[in-house]
Amino acid sequence: MIAGMTPVVQHGAVVFISTEDPTVIAASCPRALSIFREAVGMSMIVPRDPAREAGQTVEHPMRCITLNVYWSLEGVGLTAAVATALGTRGIPCNMVAAFHHDHVVVPEARSDAARDILKALQREAAKGLQRRRGAGRLATGPRPCRWESRRRVSFTSPDGDRICNHLERGRLPDP
Repeated sequence: MIAGMTPVVQHGAVVFISTEDPTVIAASCPRALSIFREAVGMSMIVPRDPAREAGQTVEHPMRCITLNVYWSLEGVGLTAAVATALGTRGIPCNMVAAFHHDHVVVPEARSDAARDILKALQREAAKGLQRRRGAGRLATGPRPCRWESRRRVSFTSPDGDRICNHLERGRLPDP
C-alpha cells in the first residue's frame, strides 16, 4: 500500500469546527470535506474562508493531503505508518478515512514538509518492495492479468499470488 501511495496537498486551508447550530450545519455541509456526528455536536472539516464568514473559530488553519492509493477498507498499516512518519518529525496529523482514499490533515505551515516526508516514506517502501521481489523482477514489472477492457488494474506477484483490484468488469481467466 505505502509503496503505491502518492501524497497530494489539496488547495486551500481548512479548519475543524464543531457546532450544534442547525443554521451553521446547513450552511457548512455543502462545502464540508468531512462530517462526523458526535454526542456533543456536529464536527466538520470545512474550508477556512467560509467558516470565518459563518463566525467560526479559524485559529488553527490546516491543509488536507490526499493519499492517492487504492486499497481495501480492511487494509492494515497505512494509517499507522503515516502517523508515525509525521509524528516522529513533530508534525501533528489527523487521519480521515474515506471510501476511496485516506486523507491526512496537517497544520498549514507544515503541509509541504509533511508531503515531502510522505513521499520519502513511499520511496523507502518502494525500495523495500524492490529488495523483497528482487531487482530483476521489478525491472520487467509485474505480470498483468488479461482484461477485455483497456484498463489494467490487476497483477500477479512474483511468488504467484494474484493481487487484483476489480475496478472494471471484463476480466478473463489466465491461460
